[in-house]
Amino acid sequence: MFAVRWMGTEDIVVAITIDGRDIPLNRFVQKFVSSVVAGMIDSLRGVDGWEGATVTVKRKSGRNC
Repeated sequence: MFAVRWMGTEDIVVAITIDGRDIPLNRFVQKFVSSVVAGMIDSLRGVDGWEGATVTVKRKSGRNC
């Protein structure tokens, strides 16, 4: 896991775990994911300055995409 410098000011650590298994990420993927998620969080109303976030994504039961 790398700490990613985002926008030149912050270090953001990105980890992806799928079904209990940690997925290794290269620097490009870390920067991509951190930029997308940080951008979404920063655009939310009522969120002023944040230190950490948890995003959970689950498939609906019975879907096999």
